[in-house]
Amino acid sequence: MLTCEAAPSETTPSARGGWRVCMPHVLWCVTSPVTARAFLRGHLQHMESRGIRTTLVCGDDGTIGEEFPSFEPWTVDREPSALADLRAARDLTRILRRLRPDTVVLGTPKAGLLGMLAAVATRVPRRIYVVHGLRYEGFTGWRRRVFQAFEVLVASGATQTVAVSPSVAASLRSFLPPLPRRRVRVIAHGSADGVDPSRFRPATADESRAVRRRLGLPADKHVVLFVGRLTGDKGLSALVRLAAVLETRSDTVLVLIGEPEPRTATEEGLVDLLTASPAVRHESRSDEVETWLRAADVLAQPTRREGMPNVILEAQFSGLAVVSCAVTGVVDAVEHDVTGVLVPWGDDGAFVDAVLDLLADPGRRLSLTQQARSRALARFDQKQVRDCWARFLLEEA
Repeated sequence: MLTCEAAPSETTPSARGGWRVCMPHVLWCVTSPVTARAFLRGHLQHMESRGIRTTLVCGDDGTIGEEFPSFEPWTVDREPSALADLRAARDLTRILRRLRPDTVVLGTPKAGLLGMLAAVATRVPRRIYVVHGLRYEGFTGWRRRVFQAFEVLVASGATQTVAVSPSVAASLRSFLPPLPRRRVRVIAHGSADGVDPSRFRPATADESRAVRRRLGLPADKHVVLFVGRLTGDKGLSALVRLAAVLETRSDTVLVLIGEPEPRTATEEGLVDLLTASPAVRHESRSDEVETWLRAADVLAQPTRREGMPNVILEAQFSGLAVVSCAVTGVVDAVEHDVTGVLVPWGDDGAFVDAVLDLLADPGRRLSLTQQARSRALARFDQKQVRDCWARFLLEEA
């Protein structure tokens, strides 16, 4: 059973003294309805069941408002624009003044900054900044310092900062000023929403064969799976090297699920090289990642940085062996040589060797997956993680 940091309570201390029975109003703010659907729909429903009144604020695609108990449309541009951002901050300020929530929860970068400015301006009592990852880790020099300054700014406005993993919390504390540093915490073992064990579960041999037939995957080959954006921070060069090695073999296919997001001309060339490889099958997106996980033998995620790597947790719940990198976030999900295999980020040769070694050793794969699933179920079961978040939100700020 997962142990949370705080026990639930049906009453909270009143700001004026004494105790009162209450239903706190918590407002979540994100930029995109896609993000809301993927990460908040079930989460907010669970919060409602625990006695928390919820409101979602995000962009309106015409149908998102029908999927949440309470919804407020908010238009914000994804790309930086001084005029548009000022307008978005003004609109959000008006929403907060009208609704007067007890708590705001902010996570995505643009919503984090604009939302924190609006929440401070309207004196929302409890302002929670959820750090899903550290973008500055993907940069060096002045760009790294700029993104660190962003974290300092938003965390300084928060009454509490929640890191989605212990290693993200440690990295934040390494450069935040003393006051916001003391406000950083991790809920239980981390994760923003946990993993649904009824959706992500191991496949039987018959199920795996049936899934492969449906997906058009060969029954007589190994399947290595990558899920994520095709970009440098996700290990593009390591995937290219892996594909090149697999081209010399006839027993393995590399399946990539994710949109290409090259940031440079070099990355664009690597994406083209990777997706054109005869050893690769590329799917831009999928609404049934759990099905692909049941069809695979190894999950290969050569990522540079994570918050809490959801796809790795999902693979562990699904009984799939994992090869990744010893970086922020991943080290909280994978214990090297116990629940998966980790290599140094940037060592593409070591990454390829680790994947090939696991493919050649089914006994080791089985041992890793059994221990990984047991650990993941104990720490990241979705209902238990959501319960911990509900208890946290029911605390007095």
